[in-house]
Amino acid sequence: LMSDGNALPLEIGKELLRTAQSEQAIVTFLWHPRFFNTVDFPGYQSLYAELVEFAQELDAWIGPCRDLLERVN
Repeated sequence: LMSDGNALPLEIGKELLRTAQSEQAIVTFLWHPRFFNTVDFPGYQSLYAELVEFAQELDAWIGPCRDLLERVN
């Protein structure tokens, strides 16, 4: 899927973020450190960066789950 570029996964991720924004919901993207290995997982690092940038454009809160728990308690 990623070998052909980030277009489809990026659009799916953006749609999830838009839906979460409109529904006031939470989206979690589980990104294991190994996915930042550009040799074994080409395109994953840039996909992650683009999703984070888009989430920031939506003014989404970004952080670890532990910090979310502290925010809602």
